Amino acid sequence: MFAGTSKEAIEARRLRGAESGPFLYYRANGKAYTSRDPALIDRIRAEMREQRELGRRQAELGHLQGELGAQQAALGARDAHMASRHAAAGLAMAEARHDGKLGALESALATLEAERGEKSAELEAARQALRQAIETLRQATVTSAADAERQAEALHAQAESMAVQQEVAAQQEGLGRRQANLGREQAELGRQQKAAADAARQRIMRILQDAVAAGQAQPVK
Repeated sequence: MFAGTSKEAIEARRLRGAESGPFLYYRANGKAYTSRDPALIDRIRAEMREQRELGRRQAELGHLQGELGAQQAALGARDAHMASRHAAAGLAMAEARHDGKLGALESALATLEAERGEKSAELEAARQALRQAIETLRQATVTSAADAERQAEALHAQAESMAVQQEVAAQQEGLGRRQANLGREQAELGRQQKAAADAARQRIMRILQDAVAAGQAQPVK
């Protein structure tokens, strides 16, 4: 483990040299010290054990947050796909309403055609207007069996997409709650880490002061 500037890291590596085994380098009151005493280094490591454990737990929570973020992204993509199908179904429903309008005009024309006894210019003009309107709608409306099946499929897709969107919304809400809970846990762990680091730093500095006095650590000359 190391905490300091890049210049200090280079100096620590130089002082350690090629010799293997545990090595301690630190600065206190503007002076640099080193030690190869295993017992001293073990004490320092023990003082930092709580910080390492809290760091491991933070890493686990960060991994969980990443997984939840990936799930949120997947749900967003699914929701977008369903929205696209919903829009297509809406277009099909509009076409179906177009067909309904055609049926209404044909029904009206049939009623007027039944009035064969009436020869007024007004009725004949109305019949002609309806015929033209019907012809225009027929040209714009697809009436094949394949299109009817497509419309039915689109309506089914719309119903399905609405159900899926509701499901996605519920899942996103649940993921949001889990992320909020993880955020609170991370904040609490961060507070604990800071408190642990401050307390450990004070204990370690006392240990190092005693180590210099006992000859376990030597000042860099």
